[in-house]
Amino acid sequence: MKNILRFILFFSVSVNAQLILRDDFQSKNNYWFYRADGNQTIPIVKDGMLQLTLLNAESSEYCNTEIYDPTEPYLPGTILRTRIKCSPQHIGSRGWGFWDGDLTLIDLFLDYDVAWIMQQKSVLTEEKYNWFLFGVASDSLSNKKTMNLQNKLNETEWHTYKIIWEENFTSLYIDDELFYLANSNIPDDKMRFDVWIDNRVINIEDPSEYWNNISEVSSIFVDFVEISGLNGTEISRNIFGNILLWDSPNSYPNGEKEILWKEYNFTIEDQSEALIYITGNAENYSEIEIDDDLKIVIDNIDYGWNNQNSLNGELINGNGYSISLPVNLSSGNHNLKIYTDETPFVSDIIVVNSPSGKLIYNNNFNQIANDEDGFFKNIDLEISENSEITCLLSFDMNSSDDIEITIDDKEIDLTNQKIITGNELQKRPQTFVINEFLNSGKHSLKIYKSGTPELINVSVYAPSTVTDIDNNLNENLEFEFGVYPNPFNITTNLNYKISQPANVKIRIYNLLGQLIEEVINKNHQIGEYNFEWNANKVTSGIYLFTISANNYFESKKVILLK
Repeated sequence: MKNILRFILFFSVSVNAQLILRDDFQSKNNYWFYRADGNQTIPIVKDGMLQLTLLNAESSEYCNTEIYDPTEPYLPGTILRTRIKCSPQHIGSRGWGFWDGDLTLIDLFLDYDVAWIMQQKSVLTEEKYNWFLFGVASDSLSNKKTMNLQNKLNETEWHTYKIIWEENFTSLYIDDELFYLANSNIPDDKMRFDVWIDNRVINIEDPSEYWNNISEVSSIFVDFVEISGLNGTEISRNIFGNILLWDSPNSYPNGEKEILWKEYNFTIEDQSEALIYITGNAENYSEIEIDDDLKIVIDNIDYGWNNQNSLNGELINGNGYSISLPVNLSSGNHNLKIYTDETPFVSDIIVVNSPSGKLIYNNNFNQIANDEDGFFKNIDLEISENSEITCLLSFDMNSSDDIEITIDDKEIDLTNQKIITGNELQKRPQTFVINEFLNSGKHSLKIYKSGTPELINVSVYAPSTVTDIDNNLNENLEFEFGVYPNPFNITTNLNYKISQPANVKIRIYNLLGQLIEEVINKNHQIGEYNFEWNANKVTSGIYLFTISANNYFESKKVILLK
């Protein structure tokens, strides 16, 4: 077995790749500190969003719900992007951005660093008790630079807020429009990201005057949080071999509906087949009946939304996915447009082309590695004459995961392609590109791993001289699946039989498309299997079982009657 442990934490990061943290709140994670005070409940993650709700608060106590970093990790040289929507304002305050977490009166007047948006409403009419501002402060809340956002911004609609915090100035962008730039009172101490909603009113001119209120229900919804260094999230990529274009936004669009997000021009020397390869993920916000998506338009030919050539959040439901689209193009200049709907995360946009090349292999594995470090996957090639081949492999990876790829037991240098760093929250999809000139004969591509990365897709672009590809994974997998009894009361049995080794995933959804439970996700050998599902935690109704195994997919409805 390859000695993969020697490079578990060895990652080479481009100087332009400074993504520190991202969370699209597909599921709740343990990174954030979730806090509630008074008669409140802690924030929840639901339907692909963080949701903070202030309940009917009592004036007798401070009532608050919020999340923030468990430490104060950020210094000047940081960019925050977050997409937020609020309900109408209640009596009290709410806000989002950076602050140093100090709360005492001494701190408020002597050492209080902030760069945030804050909004307050009071039963009193004076402006000092009713305000909506972007503000920065480096020593006290009474010594600050602010911009009034009243009548300039409807916070009850979705907006993407960006705060750029440098040593000499701090700026606020809303939906990519510059709203304000401050060059004094700039924070100079460590701060954390924070989003909160509470029932407190303060006098902005004299913060020592404050009180709590009876407040009705109001909410904040957070789609994503993204924090990076000043060079942003985009990754510099080298162009080599058959790669005509490789852009790595490593980010989210702002969330507009069906809008042009990226545009590229490239040139084909001879009429031939080009491969468009895009890796990312997309969410399904089931309760509000929207989902993320991305579509491709090439030379005004529209490849559409909600299909295999898009990032369809309803289908992939937050998981990583790679579009592998072959297109026949004439010689000359060509135009590629990327349209987005809502906020799919896009890591890589790649165009591959050579005069005799074509897509000869494409497999959506969607297979999570087991816990044992070492060998993971093997793909065999047979070539009838010397040929240049391009392999594209996409993975979902955590910062502690690593990949090694060999061809004929020779390690491929991926040093300049590895970009996972500092991501303590969700897995991040990324693409590795291998461009090799191989002699005629048989060849073996092997993947070794540490941690538990998920292999999303492997595509091979090569001349027709590649005569055979065998990944030891039969695409004609036979899978038998049954649920009995159906209808059922409390428990039912899942019986299934597979004819090839496979990674089997069985998930249960309600009719709104919400994931109830993932009951199976592991590698299986050939054979028959049985699993009993206990539904005592859910209500009566119709549920949907989805079954995937390699390239096999099926769904079945079951009826629970209690």
